[in-house]
Amino acid sequence: MTSYVMKDANPDDFDTIYATHPALPDTYIGYALDDGTLHRVPVVLWAVLSNGSPEPISMDGVWGGTSQDNNFVIFPDGHCARYEQCWDTIEEAIAALRKKSA
Repeated sequence: MTSYVMKDANPDDFDTIYATHPALPDTYIGYALDDGTLHRVPVVLWAVLSNGSPEPISMDGVWGGTSQDNNFVIFPDGHCARYEQCWDTIEEAIAALRKKSA
């Protein structure tokens, strides 16, 4: 059996990356800012964690190097998601996350 666990990584740790896959072009991590604007960072890879969860990777790391209450993934078709939430538009995602941080 082939193991994709990184060298010296603990396979029992839930956030161990087992594999990566290229992200589709126009996939972004979006940051909903307090003033209702959006900052976006390109996703270059998807990490597959030991529990099977996908995590977006930018040039700054998983979730852009930070996991915040205001970030989400923007997919090429315009849909947005984070963990167990999803929205049809960027505007819906920004509105939902602004309410959460207020």
